[in-house]
This record gives sequence, C-alpha cells and structure tokens, in this order.
Amino acid sequence: MGTLDVTWFTGTVIRGDQVGRTLNFPTANLDPTLLAHIEKEGVYAAKVRLGSRNYRGALYLGPRITLGETKRVLEIHLLDFNGDIYEATLQFKLGKFIRQPSNFPGQQELMDRLQADVAAVRAAA
Repeated sequence: MGTLDVTWFTGTVIRGDQVGRTLNFPTANLDPTLLAHIEKEGVYAAKVRLGSRNYRGALYLGPRITLGETKRVLEIHLLDFNGDIYEATLQFKLGKFIRQPSNFPGQQELMDRLQADVAAVRAAA
C-alpha cells in the first residue's frame, strides 16, 4: 500500500507519559483526534516537518496494548532527532502502513519490535 493520505496535519506536541523515552524511543505526543477519520490503527511511516526541517517518523495511532491501555494515542518517533519539542508545532502526513497494534510479553520484545518498525520506516522512504 502506498501513501495513505497526502494531507498534511498540524498539531502541537503535548506532554505524554514519557514511556518512549525510557525505551530509547522518545515520541512527540499529539492529540489523537487529529486522525479521528483514520480507522486503521497501528504503525505508519510518516513525513514530519518541524520548523524548517523535514524528518521521517514512525507514527503510532491506537491504544498502547502492552501498557494495558484502551484509549487511542497519537505519537511519532522522529528518526535522527534528539531534542525537547514540547509545545512545538509539528506538521505530518501519513505514509506506508507498517503493522497493526500488538501486545508484547515484555519490554525487550517491545524494544525489538520498535527497532524493526524504524527499519521498516527507513525502507519505506
């Protein structure tokens, strides 16, 4: 499946639970209602604009099942980026669908899957 949506979405980075940071996969958390019209939950490749810079991102839309959550979240791990972007405005668009939400038995399995997701996002560009 190619690009799902050519629309650029704009959102403000909000403070999350900082779980991704503890896994060495920090994410920019956004209001999930930005993608309320997207029914297919899971990991997507994404193109991200932050100021005048462009990044690739691994976008996750859905509940964090491994954490026992049922509420929908929207978070993006920016590849090759390290910095504090709380309250920054991001623009993003969805690319290739990578995988559905999954439940992982432990932190190591989740981290392994996140590494595979990043590799898939790099390959999708």
